Parts: sequence; structure tokens; C-alpha cells
Amino acid sequence: MSKSKNRSRYVEYGEKIPGRYDWDQFEDQVTVTVNFGKGVGAKDIVCELKKDRLYLKKKSEDKPRINGELHQEIILDESTWIITDDGVVEITMCKSPSKVSGGDIWWPSVVKGDPEISVKDIEGAKYLDDSILVKIWEQKQKQKKEKREAEEKAAKGEAQPQETPAPEQPKA
Repeated sequence: MSKSKNRSRYVEYGEKIPGRYDWDQFEDQVTVTVNFGKGVGAKDIVCELKKDRLYLKKKSEDKPRINGELHQEIILDESTWIITDDGVVEITMCKSPSKVSGGDIWWPSVVKGDPEISVKDIEGAKYLDDSILVKIWEQKQKQKKEKREAEEKAAKGEAQPQETPAPEQPKA
């Protein structure tokens, strides 16, 4: 796996897509991890890796975990996937050097249409000290937590507290 000496622990280079997959990236590759659970082997998985598309599905599931156009083309001959004894599929995709050398190094998502990360944050991190990055990171974590809590409340049907208008005062 590629290692970057300039990689900050306070910048998100990938994301967890709940119920589907986790992903991470370096300058030259993207790694996708999908946990299908113990007892799942290669014969239970359909993985189609093309230079511009990715399809990954457990045969017994109705919907694929990943299905769509990749953010960028990859070097297919240098990209691969494996499945561990624990039923975890790890897909390693090598980024196209023409895209990387053209300045389009970081992917905002693995598949177009999936949730995106901020590639501006990755680029900006090169110029900031970790003491500043940690403050930015903490603020983003707080925002994510608040958003997640609001979504959970909405899913449970809990009404959001609303301000009640003050009663009108009688005019004298």
C-alpha cells in the first residue's frame, strides 16, 4: 500500500458509506473495503472491476453494495480484489497516472453519485499545521454528529423542537 509522508490524520481521504463500504485513498490508489461477514467466500461474490466501473454484490443479496461509474479511470491490469477468511472484500484500484500527473489526484468519491468528501480539504492540508487541522476536524466531527442525530430523530418520527411564538400583547 502506498504511504504518504504528508498525509494528515485530521483530513478525511475516504469515507464510510454505512451498510455498503468503506474507502480510503493515497495519491496513486484507492482502496475499498466491504465486510460481508464470516463464511462468505469468493464463490459467493460477484466483483466486476472495469477501467471505469465497479460492481460488487453478494449473490444472495438483492442489491449490489457498489454499482456505478468510477470517479476516474483506473489501471485495470494493476488493480485487484481479494476476500479474507472473515468475509471482507478488499479492492485495490490503481489510479491512472495521466489523471494524477494532470493534477486530478484526489477522488471525491469512489463511484459517481455516492457521498463525496472534500478534495479541497486534502489539498489545503498541505499548507496547514496539525494544530489548525485538528480544530477543523473537530468542528466537522461535531457537525456530522449533529446531522446524524437529527436524521435519527427524523427516522424515529420525533418532531424537531420548534420555537413557539410569544403571545401577542393586547394593545392599550
